[in-house]
Amino acid sequence: MIISSRIYRKEMKEQLAKNNIIDNVVDFGETLEELIDDQYFDLEYIQPTDEKEVFVDVGCYDARSSINFARWCQGNAFVYAFEPNSNQIEECKRNLRAGDIEYKIIPKGLWSDEKDLHFTLSGSGSRIEECGEEIVAVTTLDKELGNEKVTFIKMDIEGSEMEALIGAKDVIKRNRPKLAICVYHKAEDIFLIPDFILQCYSGYRFYLRHYSLRNSETILYALPT
Repeated sequence: MIISSRIYRKEMKEQLAKNNIIDNVVDFGETLEELIDDQYFDLEYIQPTDEKEVFVDVGCYDARSSINFARWCQGNAFVYAFEPNSNQIEECKRNLRAGDIEYKIIPKGLWSDEKDLHFTLSGSGSRIEECGEEIVAVTTLDKELGNEKVTFIKMDIEGSEMEALIGAKDVIKRNRPKLAICVYHKAEDIFLIPDFILQCYSGYRFYLRHYSLRNSETILYALPT
């Protein structure tokens, strides 16, 4: 028996155990869970530096990525967390405090300029789209952080990655941070995003890694040379 679900693996395992199916059960969902924890911070490709890491978590949601980031760099970290979904802010704060992480939450989305946009609430898949019933404020990373130091940017924002990168152009040029960007939400992103990053700094080298059994969770790592 192979358990292939990451989200419901515990319930599946319990159901099998109630039916006395214990032997020869492979919990591949656990392997997927480990993959998710490595997502954005894959030590095979990317290593923390000795200096304090300053992390920009774009699409913070529940702060899991920020917590994994702090673990990745052994707590030597500061987090700027961007999350436009007001329903998630308190959960982000609780989780970041529990992780004993220095942080600042910016309750906005990132985009190529400042404005209000329509937003669809859909859990971790919440996103900016014209048919969205909610209205959220968006801003640019260049405006929000100005001349602040940034060492690492992660973006997982359901198809708005390209717009957010345009608004982060100066930060990327100035800091040359490590980047972990989702490139699976739009088919063209796998071509457009690395091309744009190279326009910001031609010395980036790229790695592509996939973290699921489905057509999701494909991450482009851009590491400065």
